[in-house]
Amino acid sequence: MKLGAIYDFLDTLSPFATQASWDNSGLLIGSRDDEVGQIYLSLDVDSALLEEVREHSLIIAHHPLIFSGIKQLNFAKYPSNLIQTMVQKKISLIAMHTNFDLSHLNAYVASKLGFEIKESKEFVTYFDVNQSFDDLVLHVKHVLGIDHLRIVRSREWIGRCAITTGSGGDLISKIDADCFLSGDLKYHQALEAKENNLSLIDIGHFESERYFPECLANNLKNLPLKAIMSNSKNPFEYK
Repeated sequence: MKLGAIYDFLDTLSPFATQASWDNSGLLIGSRDDEVGQIYLSLDVDSALLEEVREHSLIIAHHPLIFSGIKQLNFAKYPSNLIQTMVQKKISLIAMHTNFDLSHLNAYVASKLGFEIKESKEFVTYFDVNQSFDDLVLHVKHVLGIDHLRIVRSREWIGRCAITTGSGGDLISKIDADCFLSGDLKYHQALEAKENNLSLIDIGHFESERYFPECLANNLKNLPLKAIMSNSKNPFEYK
């Protein structure tokens, strides 16, 4: 199947034009005329993934391997080393990052938690929970399989909740809810939320976005190519 046809399908599913201005989603490695024999879905592109990917394959990743301008290709260093391997194996790459957060991933993780979506505003999805903060924390820990959560307790009862997968701390001032679920939350963002009576649950960057391959696979069933889901590894370890 031609890469261009796959790209056009993905663009209809989750338009690349809707990505954030700072993002770099889209076709990053390869040509529309490339013939693709197999598709791999992954949160990240790393050396472990490239060891298993066959030649003439397409990787659809959530995080762009090429994010900012590259002024030098040092094949001993990331990401140039991975780009070299991909070119040698004729592996193409499409990134679906903030455009897919906007169209699918935020709502998908909220639905994994068992909540009905009430509204989506840009990169924030809202839903009602109507339960105590402690019960919500325990529920999130259980469903997402996270042993320890960083929290900011500002309210004991949570009616309306918001979620942004990945890193949504910069959106805190715009959140219209009792509690906000996101990852990579910083100290001063936590202080801002506390002072503004907004509870926080830090659900982790990796932990909240690892559902990307699963979510995308559910939307690729009409493609004639088999999509293989790859389990990315969290670079962080917890002791």
